[in-house]
Amino acid sequence: MKYINRNSILKLFKLFNGYPVNTFLSGDGVILAFHRVTDKKLSIYNHGLEISACKFQAMLNYLLKHNYEFISLDNALERKFSRSCKKFAVITFDDGYKDNFTVAYPILKKYKIPFTVYVTTKFPDRTAILWWYLLEEIIIKKVEIKFTYLDVDYSFNCATEQKKEMTFNAIRKFIIDTQPNAIKEKLTAIFRYYFDSLYQGIKDLTLSWKDISILAQDPLVSIENHTVNHFSLAHLQAQDVRCEIEEAKTLILKKTGSITKHLAYPFGSRNEVNQATAEAVSELGYSTAVTTMPGNIFKECFNNRLLLPRYTICEKTSKYELNMMLNGIYAFLRNGYKNPITL
Repeated sequence: MKYINRNSILKLFKLFNGYPVNTFLSGDGVILAFHRVTDKKLSIYNHGLEISACKFQAMLNYLLKHNYEFISLDNALERKFSRSCKKFAVITFDDGYKDNFTVAYPILKKYKIPFTVYVTTKFPDRTAILWWYLLEEIIIKKVEIKFTYLDVDYSFNCATEQKKEMTFNAIRKFIIDTQPNAIKEKLTAIFRYYFDSLYQGIKDLTLSWKDISILAQDPLVSIENHTVNHFSLAHLQAQDVRCEIEEAKTLILKKTGSITKHLAYPFGSRNEVNQATAEAVSELGYSTAVTTMPGNIFKECFNNRLLLPRYTICEKTSKYELNMMLNGIYAFLRNGYKNPITL
C-alpha cells in the first residue's frame, strides 16, 4: 500500500514539477550540503560531489526568486524562537575543497550569502588520500584493475563504460567498508602499481590553511568541524570519536583563531550516525551537528539539534528534485512518511 501511495504522490508532483513549494511538510527552511563547485569539466564517477558554477549560481537565483532567505547556522538556531514566515536556506560545504575558495566564494560573496565550510583537517594538512579521485583516474585509463590485499587477488573488468561504473562502485564499497586502522594498508595495496604517491592531487584539489584563514576572516564565512580523518564515527569507540572531533577543533583554532561550534558527521547517513555519536558531540559542547539524512527544518528539529537533516545537492539535482526537497515531499517519502528524521 505504501509503495502505491508513494508512486501516486510522486506522479502527482511530477505533473507540477514538484510544486507547490509551501506545503505543510516544507517546515521553516532547509540546510543544503555541497562538496565542490567547479568551473572545470565535471567528473564521470564522482559527479555526486560536484556542481558546475553555472548551475550553482542558477540555484541560488532560483531560491532568491522564490523568496528564500539565506542565513547562517547561528541564525537558523534563532529561528526556533522566531515568528518569521519567510523560508530560509543554509549553505554548507563538506570536506574542504579548493574550489570552495576559488569558485564558490566569489559567487556567494557577490550575493552576500553566508555559508559554512566543514573542514576535514587532513585536507589542508596534505595528509588525506583522495582515493575516490585516484580510483576514477585509473578506471578511465585502464581496461582491467588488479591488486592483491591480504593474500587475496582481486581483478576488475573495465573494458566498457558499464563495467567501469560497476568497478568504481564495487571498489568504492570495498574501501568504505574498511575499518579505520586498516584503511591505509588497503589503499596502498590497491593503488601502489598505478601511482608514485597516494597523495597525488591533494594540493590542487583541497584548501590550504592559508585559504581557510582568509575565509575565516570574512564575517560571511563560518569554518567548522568535519573531524580529522573523515572516519565513520559510528564505527569508532567513544574515546576515538572525541579525539577525532577535539583534535580537529584544536587545529582549526590554532590555524585560524576560530572556535568551532558546529559539526558535520562524516558520510552522515544512518549507517555512520547514531545516538551514541550524537551524545559524544553533545558532551563536547557543539551547538549543532548535521547529517546527510534528507529532511526539512522545523522548529522542533532544534530540540534534537545534533542530528539535523540536510539535502545534498550536485549537478544531477534537477529542478523537480529541488522542488521536492523544498516542499518536503522528498524527505517525507524517503524517511517513511516521517519528517523530521528519526534514528
